[in-house]
Amino acid sequence: MKKILFTLSLFTLAALFLPSSTLYAQSTYFAVDSTCGCDILYTEGIQTTREGNLYGFRRYDGTVIAEPIYPYVGQFKNGYCQVWLYDTAAPIDPSSSEPPLLTGLIDSTGRVVVPCRYDDLALPSEGRIAVRKGNLCGFTDLQGQLVIPLLFPEVLSFSDGRAAVTTLVDSAFYFGNYIDTLGNLLFPPDRFQRTMPYADGYAAAMRYERWGIIDRDGNEIVPFA
Repeated sequence: MKKILFTLSLFTLAALFLPSSTLYAQSTYFAVDSTCGCDILYTEGIQTTREGNLYGFRRYDGTVIAEPIYPYVGQFKNGYCQVWLYDTAAPIDPSSSEPPLLTGLIDSTGRVVVPCRYDDLALPSEGRIAVRKGNLCGFTDLQGQLVIPLLFPEVLSFSDGRAAVTTLVDSAFYFGNYIDTLGNLLFPPDRFQRTMPYADGYAAAMRYERWGIIDRDGNEIVPFA
């Protein structure tokens, strides 16, 4: 069975810096379709189905959890899957053969967690979902409500109760910072140049073009050198 996987994510970088406990584990196995003798790939007990050029999902027992309405889909990871729909409201681009795509998120029951209204998103982490629309990023909750506005040029997923973000100061300078799950900035706006996710209470950050390690209060644990 042929299927198309559309993989677009600016948030993949976050996985490189998160502790192993936050990475997603997948259970993948094969079955055989008796009608054609074809191998069927199941990821977390869910198979991608196809009808024409559209994709959906069903369980191993044949239960349909999402009708084939998506032109592009990802694979389920930790109970969630990124999906795409065409933005039919967007102006027609005569140079493109198809409308632009918007992405959202469904869970293993087929429930739409985040409607397809964003340009990119990450899988949930600590009850928050990083989303991007245009050049700005924010976070939704697990019900798809935008709880942290689209204010940041870049974000990484939450870990240790906070997320590394990039802020624009004085409409000219980019700085690294951290926010809590309510979107509050945790440090002065110009304290760090870049920030990486926290793990076990510590994080890598950059000052004066040099990297160091800070604690949860921003204290320098490993000097910026």
